[in-house]
Amino acid sequence: MINLDRILIKDESSIVEARNKIRLLAEDLKFNSIAVTRLVTITSELSRLIYQKDEESSIVVGFDKKEDAFGLLLLFQSKKEKLNIGKAEVFFDKLRVAQTEDGFCEVEAFKYIPDTQFQPTDEFIQIEKERLVRLSSTELINEVKRKNEELMKLLDELKERAEKEKELVAITATAEAEKIKATESNRIKSEFLANMSHELRTPLNSIIGFSEILLERTFGDLNEKQTKYASNILTSGKHLLTLINDILNLSKVEAGKIELKIEDFSLQEMLTECQTLVKSLAGKKNIWIEVKIEGISTIKADPVRFKQIMYNLLSNAIKFTHEGGRIDIQAKPVNEMVQISVQDTGIGIAREHYEKVFEEFKQIDSSYAKQYQGTGLGFP
Repeated sequence: MINLDRILIKDESSIVEARNKIRLLAEDLKFNSIAVTRLVTITSELSRLIYQKDEESSIVVGFDKKEDAFGLLLLFQSKKEKLNIGKAEVFFDKLRVAQTEDGFCEVEAFKYIPDTQFQPTDEFIQIEKERLVRLSSTELINEVKRKNEELMKLLDELKERAEKEKELVAITATAEAEKIKATESNRIKSEFLANMSHELRTPLNSIIGFSEILLERTFGDLNEKQTKYASNILTSGKHLLTLINDILNLSKVEAGKIELKIEDFSLQEMLTECQTLVKSLAGKKNIWIEVKIEGISTIKADPVRFKQIMYNLLSNAIKFTHEGGRIDIQAKPVNEMVQISVQDTGIGIAREHYEKVFEEFKQIDSSYAKQYQGTGLGFP
């Protein structure tokens, strides 16, 4: 067994501590939300069963390997003579109840990790140990605020670098040598940003997750000021994630790291699926979306990228269309190809701005107090 932490069960607060430590560990191990909820619930029930006043009861949290696959192992230890394991027997993959020589009743609960290829590296084990040991409500707030500030600074630096690269290309366009240098510099920048996907998204997802935990009051009540800060962190974190995804997706395209997987698929089914994806967004503004296809059944394209393009076009149309508006999706054959158009009843684009909307990081309304948020990467 690989031991990560030992939690002493001495009062209700220690049971809450056990719940939240196991919740965070289970989420890191990619258990789905239903499994996480059941795991936390059963942990609470067993923690209350093993608790005895003035006696040593504990939960040992760690990993173990059974039948060539790793799983989460929880070892419940108590001085009680017998424990009623209840629902735990149905949920866990392996369960063992035993009486130790030193008088402890021991329940060993094992649940396979969803990723069958999971291998707990020394680095992963060390990180999880440190997180579990230092976990507390106050530290979570401070950690979330610190990471949020770091990501804000990093995003500003990335935007600034992207703008400088564009200026460099424009200034040196007349000199071929400088143009090559700028192109290479842009490629390196794009590769760097594309490779930063994990490093950026992982801490940001932690920020969002920690903020949600705080707002759920799982560590206890927050005062009005703490609730306001946690809500601001959650809102900012989700907005940052959207912006970073836009920048990273563009960088992957520029770095040549996106490969197209061409296949035949039903255009009607795909457009209906895209319509469903944005249904909730459109519903909030009471916007009607209609799909019309003329004489086309299947097309040959990359379905993932096709869906991404359509989502960008539709979400953009919804963003700039007023309450009660309409969006029409039309597809028709043109010169042995398919022409797909998205037309809305929104604010529109002036003719002199047609070219600008296809420039990276460019928005028609770029003022500080602009009404519509975004990075300006949807069309490019």
